[in-house]
Formats: sequence, C-alpha cells, structure tokens
Amino acid sequence: MNENNSIWDNFINKYNLSKTIRFELKPVGKTIDFIKENGLIEEDKQREKDFNEVKKIMDEYYVEFIENCLKNIKLDLSDLQEYYTIYFELKKDKYNSDLKKQFKNIQKKIANNMYQQIKDVDNFNNIFDEKFVNVVLPKWLKEKGREQDEMLLSKFKKWTTYFDGFFNNRQNVLSNDLIPTSIFYRIVVDNLPIFLDNIAKYDKLKKINGFPLESIEKNFAKYLNNVSLDYFFSLENFNNLLNQEGIDLFNLILGGYVENNSKICGLNESINLYSQKPENKETSKQLKQLIMMPLYKQILTEKKSFSEKFGIIQDNQELVNLIDDIYTNNYVLNFDNLQKLIKNLNEYDLNQIYVNTLSLQKISKSIFKDLFVIRNGLKEFIKNKEHIKSDKKSEKKLEEILNQKYFSIFEIQEGVKLLKLSKEGNSFSDNFMIDYFLENINDKLFENIKNNYNQFKSINVNHLTKITSEDIQTIKTLLDSLKELFDYIKPLYVNLNIGTNTKIQEAYNLDSLFYIEFNKIYNAFSVIIPTYNKVRNYVTKKQKNVKKFKLNFNCPVLLKGWDVTKEPENHSVLFRKDGDYYLGIMPKGHTHMFSNIENIDNDGEYYEKMVYKQISDASKDIQNLFVKDNKTQRIVGRKEKEGDNKGKNVELENARKKYLPEDIQEIKKKKSYLRSSPSFNEADKNRFIDYYKERVIEYYQWFNFKFKESEEYLDFNDFIKDVDNQGYKIEFIKINEQFIMDSVNTGKLYLFQIYNKDFSKNKCESNKNSKPNLHTIYWEELFSEENLKDVIYKLNGEGEIFYRECSKAIPKEVTHPKNIPITNKNPINNKQTSIFPYDLIKDKRYTEDKFLFHCPITINFKQNNMLKGFNQQIISYLKENNVTILSIDRGERHLLYYTLLDLQGNIIKSGSLNLVSDDVKRQWNYHDLLDQREKERDKARKDWMPIEAIKNLKEGYLSKIIHDISKMVIENNSIIILEDLNFGFKNGRFKIEKQVYQKFEKMLIDKLNYLVFKDKPKTEVGGSLKGYQLTDKFVTFNRLKKQSGILFYVDAKYTSAIDPTTGFFDMIYPSYTYVDNSIALFKKFNYIKYNTKEDLFEFNFNFSKFNTELKLYKDNWSIWSNGVKLVNYRNPNKNNEWETKEVIVNNQLKKLFGDYKINYDNDEDLIPQIISNTTADFHKQLIENLKLVLKLRNSRINSDDDYILSCVKNKDGVFFDSRESSNNLPKNGDENGAYNIGIKGIILLNKIRENKEIKKITKEEYINYLIKRGK
Repeated sequence: MNENNSIWDNFINKYNLSKTIRFELKPVGKTIDFIKENGLIEEDKQREKDFNEVKKIMDEYYVEFIENCLKNIKLDLSDLQEYYTIYFELKKDKYNSDLKKQFKNIQKKIANNMYQQIKDVDNFNNIFDEKFVNVVLPKWLKEKGREQDEMLLSKFKKWTTYFDGFFNNRQNVLSNDLIPTSIFYRIVVDNLPIFLDNIAKYDKLKKINGFPLESIEKNFAKYLNNVSLDYFFSLENFNNLLNQEGIDLFNLILGGYVENNSKICGLNESINLYSQKPENKETSKQLKQLIMMPLYKQILTEKKSFSEKFGIIQDNQELVNLIDDIYTNNYVLNFDNLQKLIKNLNEYDLNQIYVNTLSLQKISKSIFKDLFVIRNGLKEFIKNKEHIKSDKKSEKKLEEILNQKYFSIFEIQEGVKLLKLSKEGNSFSDNFMIDYFLENINDKLFENIKNNYNQFKSINVNHLTKITSEDIQTIKTLLDSLKELFDYIKPLYVNLNIGTNTKIQEAYNLDSLFYIEFNKIYNAFSVIIPTYNKVRNYVTKKQKNVKKFKLNFNCPVLLKGWDVTKEPENHSVLFRKDGDYYLGIMPKGHTHMFSNIENIDNDGEYYEKMVYKQISDASKDIQNLFVKDNKTQRIVGRKEKEGDNKGKNVELENARKKYLPEDIQEIKKKKSYLRSSPSFNEADKNRFIDYYKERVIEYYQWFNFKFKESEEYLDFNDFIKDVDNQGYKIEFIKINEQFIMDSVNTGKLYLFQIYNKDFSKNKCESNKNSKPNLHTIYWEELFSEENLKDVIYKLNGEGEIFYRECSKAIPKEVTHPKNIPITNKNPINNKQTSIFPYDLIKDKRYTEDKFLFHCPITINFKQNNMLKGFNQQIISYLKENNVTILSIDRGERHLLYYTLLDLQGNIIKSGSLNLVSDDVKRQWNYHDLLDQREKERDKARKDWMPIEAIKNLKEGYLSKIIHDISKMVIENNSIIILEDLNFGFKNGRFKIEKQVYQKFEKMLIDKLNYLVFKDKPKTEVGGSLKGYQLTDKFVTFNRLKKQSGILFYVDAKYTSAIDPTTGFFDMIYPSYTYVDNSIALFKKFNYIKYNTKEDLFEFNFNFSKFNTELKLYKDNWSIWSNGVKLVNYRNPNKNNEWETKEVIVNNQLKKLFGDYKINYDNDEDLIPQIISNTTADFHKQLIENLKLVLKLRNSRINSDDDYILSCVKNKDGVFFDSRESSNNLPKNGDENGAYNIGIKGIILLNKIRENKEIKKITKEEYINYLIKRGK
C-alpha cells in the first residue's frame, strides 16, 4: 500500500444518505415588491395561525374519539387480577427483579389488548392523513353545526401536508407502546395502580364500624347508576373508569359535589370528618391514611399548560398582567393553606411523606453544615432494614436503594439518629426535617413576598416606553421571593409520572390526606418557574430568534419535485448565471411560462435554466408500461372506491390482460422473474427483462440507457435498480436574460439568488483563501459535469421556503464602520486588528427580513439505503487490517482530550482539543472562550441583563474538532473509542456536559457518514465525489449500542483514577461510619508497617478479602504513603470558595500515630494497636488518611496541575508519576482517562479478532489486562 493511502480508502460508495442543505434566498429585481403587493407573506402568516386553530379543532375530535372508544373497551378480568396480584407483591418486595419483569409484561399485555380493540373502530385508519382533513373532520363539524370551523378547515383542503408532524404526534397518543403521551400509559401505568390502592383502602373502610358508607352510597345513587359502592371499588368496574367521563365520576365520588348550595361530602371528606370525632381520636391518624388519591385526567383532556395559556410575553402590559395573575390567583389564594399544612406536618404519617433525594444534600448542608450527614444516615437505616452485609452484591443493592428518587421523612430522621451525632453546640432536634420546613416556610417569608408585591405594584406600566434597570430589579426581587418559597416546598413533591419508570407508583405509599392538599398548592406555585424564565427572557431582550414560518406562494405542492413536466404543478424552476444559482417561483397564471421555451443560440447575456428528468419510482412505473396502438404507453388507472370492484384497479388489470404478451403474463403470475420466488427461472427472468428493456427505452426517450445483457442481472429487481440509477438526468438550456428580468419586473416570476457567504462578493482579505462550506460543495456538485456523468449527488424534491421577520428588538446600527481597524478579541491571534471593506452590523441577520431555502439531496444516489450489515463489514475488515486506537475523553482540565495508541498500548501522540484552528491558520482556545462566555452569561443571568448566546460557540467548537479528529482517523488508520453515554454518564467536574457530548457524538457520526476533505481533488478518495463512509446512519442514541462503524463505545469507569502501569485503583473505598466498622476494615489488612528504609507506611492486603466477586490476576498488594496529595476544599474563611492544599500523608500518619501513642518505628505490624484503639476521632482521621493514600488523581483548583501519582510500585520498583512519565504513557489526569479508554479499545479489538461477541468489557477483563501488561 502506498504510504499516502489509508486502509479506509476501501470504504467509499457504501450506502446512500439524505441530507438537507440550507441557504438564504435574496430577492432579485422587483420580486419582493410583487410578493408584498400580492400579500403572499401575510397570507402564509395567516395560514400558520389558522393551522394552529385547526389543530385545536382536531384535538376536540380526538378527545371525543378517544372518549367513545374507551367507553366500549372491555379489559380481561383475569389480566386485571394478575396485575392486582403482582402489584401488591411488588409493594412488599419492591426490589424483586422477577416481579418487576412480570409487572412490565402484564402492563404491556393489557395495553396491547386495548389497542387491538381500538384499531378496529371505524375511522381509526383515517384520522391521521388527508382523509381526516377532507372527509372525517368536515362531516363531524357539519353534524355539530359548526359552520365557522368548517370554513376554517376548508382552507386546508389542498394543504393537508401541513399536518404531517401534528399527525405523527397524535399517533403517539394512540400508540400501544407504553410511552407517557399514550392513553394506554395513562390507564395502565398511571391510573390503575392508584385505583388498586384505593380498592385496598375501601376494603379497610368497610371494616370500620359506624363509618357512613350506606349514607354516602345513597347520596351518590344518581351518579352510581344503581350500582353499589362495593361494585364501584371492584376490579371489574375499572372498565368504566378508562375514559374521562369515568375518571370524572370516580373523582366526584371522592371529592363530593354541591347541590342547592349545600356540599354533599364525598368519601375523602367523610373520612376526614369521621376521623375528627372525639371517639375516634386514638385512630385518627390511621383513618386519615385511608383518604384516597384521585385518578389522573385522560390524555388531551388536561387543562392548558401555563406556556400554552400565556405564550411569549409581547409587551410591558402583558408582563405586568402575567406577574399580577400568578401572584393573585396562584400564590395569595394558597398562602394560608400552605402555612396550615406545614404547621401540622407532624400530624401526618411521616413514613408516607417523602423528600426528593436530589434536595437532600442542600438540606443536610443547611441543618448540619455538612453535605453528607443525611446520606450517611440513610445508609445506616437501609443497612439495618435490609440487613445489608459488606460483600459486593450487598453494596450494589445498597447503592441502588440510595439512588432511589425519594425517601420518607421518617427514614431520613431515623437514619440520622443512628449516626449518634453529638448535639453539643448544634441546634437540631430529632424532628429536624419538620423543623427545617417550619423554620423556612414562615411568616417572615410571606411578609417579605407581600412587601415585594406592593413594591412591584408601584411600577406604572402605562407610562413605560422602556423598562428601567430599577424596574427590572423590582420585578426580579418579587419573583426571586416567590421562587424561594417554591424551592422550599419543592422537595416534598412526589412525581408519579416520570417517563416510563413505574417504580414510583410501585414503591411509595403516600399519605393521601397530605398529598391531596399539598399537590393543589404545589401545582399552583409551580407556575413560578415558567413565569420566571419568560419574564427574564423578556426583560433581557432575548428575542433574536424570531420564529420562521413556511411560505407556499399559493401552491400546496411548491418544490415537491423538479421534473420538467411537473414545473407547472410545482411552480418552481432553477437557474444559474456566472457561478451563482437562482430559484424561480412561477405565480398562478404563469406556471407554463417555460413549458415550450427553447434554447437560445446567440452568445448574449443569458440565464441557464435547469431541465430535470427522473423516473420517480421504476419499481412501480415500469410494469405499467404497455404496447398500445403500436407504441409504448403508461397506464396507471386507480382503485375503485365503491361497488363490487371496491379496492381493485380495474383499468390496470384489464390493460395487463389485453396488452401484455401471454408469456409475460404467465411469468408475472408465477413471479419466476424474482430470485426470491420458489418459481424463479433464469430463462423467464431474462425474457421478462428483455421485454421491459424495450418498453423502458421506447417510453423514456429522455435518457440514454446503457443496459447490461439480461443474463448479467441477478433478477428483475436488479434490473429495476439499474433503471433507477440511469433514470436521472440534469441539463441546462440558455434563456435570454432580458426575458427573465422582464418576467421578474412584471410580476410573472419571483426570482431569488440562492445565497450563503461563499457566494458573497464582499469577502475580506483574511477570508479570501478559506474553503467553501460543505453545503456549498454539495450544491455545486449537484450540477457539476463529473457528477452528472456518474451520479453521486442527486437533487430531491420536497424542498421548503421559510420566512423570518426581522427582530424589532435589535436596532440596525453600524457597529464597526468599513475600512476602520477592529481590535481582535482572540488573545492568541497574532494579528492584532482586522479591516473590513464593508460596514459591520451586530446580529445583522436578525435586523432584516429573511427568505430561507431548505433543499433535500441524496448522496451516493446509486447505492442501497443500507441500514443493516455495515457494522459487521467494519468488524470483518478489522480482523484483517491493522489499525491504531484513537480514544477521546471528556476532561476536567480540558474540553476533550485524545490519545492515539498502537496495539501494544504505547502512545503515538496525544493532546488537548482545547486549541483549534481553521483553514487559514487562525487559532482559538475554545476552553478559555467557553469559560469566559459562561461567566458572562452567569453574571448576566443573575443580574437579568442581556445574555449572549453560547450555543453557536459550542457548535463552532465541535465542528472544528470533528474535522481534526476525522483527519487523524484517515492519516493514522484509526478506529475511534468513545465513552458510552449509557453507563452512568455523570456531568460532575467535566467541562463538556452530557447534552453537548451527545451533540459531539451525533455530529461526528454525521461527519463520518460521508467524510469529505475540502483540500482533496474531487475525484480522489476523500474528495467530494468519493467521500469516506465510516459510520452507520444515525437513528437514535438508544439504538447506537456498542458500535457505529469505526466508532466503538466503552464504559469509562475506572479509566481516570487508575495506575496505567500496574492496573491499581482504589480497591478499598474506605468510609468512616462508626468505630466498629473501622476496626473491621483494618482487620482485613495482612499487615500495616512503617518501613524505616523507605520512610513510608506500607499497607499490605489481599484484594479478595475486600471483594469476593472480582477475580484479579494479582491478589496481594502493598500500598504506600508516598508523595504529595492535593486536596480541594471550600474555605469557610473565604466565602466557601474552592481552594487546594498540599498534603504529605506520610507526615500526617506519623503525627496521628504519635498523638495516639501508637509506636510505629519498630518494624512491627500496627494492626493490633489500631484495632485496640476505640476512639472515634482516631478512626475518623485514620480513614481520611487512608483515603489520601489511595488517592491517585490530584488536581489543583484553577491550575494546570493535574497528575496521577500511584501508591503502588510497578515492575521497575517505582511509583508511577504522570509528571515524570515516558512519552508512551500519560502525562496528566485527562490524558490518563483518554489513554485507558483506548486500552479498553484494544481489549475490544482483541475480542473482535478472537471472534468474540462485542459486549460490555467487564471490570475484571480490563483491570487484569493492565495487571498482566505491567508484569
């Protein structure tokens, strides 16, 4: 192989893929004048509004349709009984994986049963397409006498494609997949568990002597329709509670109703009143636990969301009205109820009132001045309750329980009691959680809110042309205080509807009396979050992104296709002139203006008009070709809509009988022309192809077909594919420029230049040598001579034009006048200033009305749409070809870090991806840029000042590094190893958060779907006509699994804080809880000695004593108290700012042992002395020092100091220190993470070559690989 070639040169032309390329459209001549004169923009703007109104009408129909369907559904009683049994077993044993699996299966079974019943209902198949718009919905509106709505809907008779996205969304409502937006999810996952809990409560109510069930049944007889309460609370009755009518009835029975100005108590109020009777005082608490939870409303019947109700704030008056509305109607009305609820918190069952786990650190810090007291308490509580042992399996179970979403107040308070914390100098009581809510949700807070509201009311909005900074601070102060109140109650909210996770409903018994009242208050107060965001966005003028809407130019099928015969129907044509491209839209009345136009011969000024021809679908079209009247004709016909022949295409059937030769009819009948058919016959295939070759050549005379011999085709489908490939042609004819411009200037043609910066005539000196962007390259290749000879890029229909109005909030002012030097902001740019020959206007694109053009294309048009088998091709190729490993990791000091490894694990090269450059050698440090932008945004956000966008900066960064990564892949014959997002992805200290990392991952996959290097000649591998195809098509993140082409995903655990020369990591995870546990821990060590020769403490242990599940190649280890460790902490004397201190652990251990009279310098084992000391402070300090001994990664705050320092000796007898490592090993912490991700890549590649399945690389495999490698 030539040294300049890459092993990936073979991966071109693998599959086709679709892309949408985007441009601006610049109106030419009087185009914009005629567009405005004809009201086309306003018409489509109104159509967008009408579209939103029609969607509401459609939802009314869907609600009624769903209501009627659910009314007639009957669930199998045995399925409900099975659900009932599993549900209550699971409540007793909530971590039982078998029960969870059974529960999931019965949920799916019931949902699918309902779906099967609904899909057979009339109109089910006609409510998500054009028939819904033109048949079903008009009929429904007519029956209801809604003439105005009929008229509104009729506007979309020819515009049904507008609703494609909406129909997809509404199909989810009737999806039998258990997704939260489905009616079946609402029934099976949300409401059925609530109903079952209420049945259990009802059964208990029946056993209470004196409870007025008979009286309640009598009061609700007219609603119960002569059925008893016993039946109402039976499994069989759940069939009547599926739709909203049934749900409303159920909730009415619980809540009661008003009749003749008198309240008729429902079950819940009756329980509450009964529990308050003096004779029931002792059982009052137990009685209140029988208060029942109402059912959730059915999908699409919920009240409008806050966002739908208020939308985007448009003006100052709306701003004030919004704030006034939520204060008056959401907050003031609930102040007293909240105070009463919190003051009586102790009267409820604290074992059934929960706190969100995410809030526990903050609460712990507030009460105990320590983030982890509550978590440590819960650990002890769970250990006692679940009898957790110290083995790995039990520890895993402990972690699973600790990661649940909620813990009860009782569990939290009891757990902290187990810690036996000293109360000396502390003010917390045993009921510290209740105290926390009482102390924070107090009269002072409510008084402060009221004062802030009065201050807000002093703003006179009627005299405001602009909100002042003082007004903004007044508004912010009020909303901050409302948000503060909400933040205090938020931890008590239990979300019963989180995604597809039913664990909440399975595992948590809620105090109904508390949560019925609390949820009302929470729902009222929760509007503060969207309000806060809307108001902040409005006052900070974050209004650049004015919403665009689609333009149609009075043509429902605008840009649907480009075929020359369809131009009059689709109203669209393309031109080019002097290297520029133009889109022409022909208005009604002028759509045939180019139908008979001829190519001009003179050399005067001209436009070239595209003449596009394509056989749209050969598989459908070719067999509709017949010889009639001595010439080949196409007969399509259509299916009969009614009568005896309903569903049959009689015309086409008759044509086949009349015009097809008998032998062709027979071959067609037997399907012997298809290799997949049992009747396949080579001679029949050849005859069939021969016949249709003649038809194709005669009918499609536009194309210069060059077919193979019929024997060379695998079967007829192979021939069809060849017709498709050759049935695409683009030519250009010359049209007099004067004719075009006269048409434009008389309103017969709307002409737009297709534009981006690459077509600009104003390129400044620094950009003159820059390469065009890929969209420009793709666009120009569509029409290039080389492409049209052997088509790679194909122009598709279904294009769209959008219009975006200018933002009124951004003034169109010159920021930097032309020809005046501008100081460069980039500190690493050697060029201090830049000069532009034109005026610069900040955010100019938002100061002008814009026409936008989205155009779909296909790349590798002639290849198959291959979604299966590509990954396997790569795997097979890797077995035979040597590669390098390019591993990429998110860093703590770097945005991303890479290492390039050979297959022995040596670093070929590595580096930070902070610094990027472009094609003209300009450089940017994106780490610093993003850091600075984030600080500016954070300050602006806190001060409610205008916020600069960061999204484009991040995307710009990703785009540049992806180019660099792609280049390394080709130059070094690499595969790429990335962190698997599905394995406990943590944001933590990393500079790249999950959302951005996912974007990076998707952009990288998209880039490698068709990798083009702009500096490569177009016909070379890697050029625009021979792009590399190295990844599979992206579908969803969930479907990525372990591979996408040359991208492989590994678990990033244990890759950062690990010794790359020995495989040692923190194998002990010491944590102090109490003395006995600490003693038990140190008993597991073989010995702990002070080595006088080394002047270090040595802790020797067998790993198997600490972990019985993991079998390591090396069991015995010695760890040493060597080196300086860096400890980061919050300095209370500096406003809790982070600082770093250097710790010499060896010295600290000497001092600790000296302070507690432990004699360590006699070369004896120290364990007997350690375990005989029962002082808590000694063991706490010893554990903390052991943690530091085991600490491998050391990072200094606000510094580049970030190193790996091992506590074990490697084969050379030295402690690995990344600061002094050789060139083939990591030199810092981030590099260590990337390096070990690469090591996992090597293990994965070895598995591939050993024909093993690519599964998760186990911790055991990975650690043992490093251990053996270090021997």
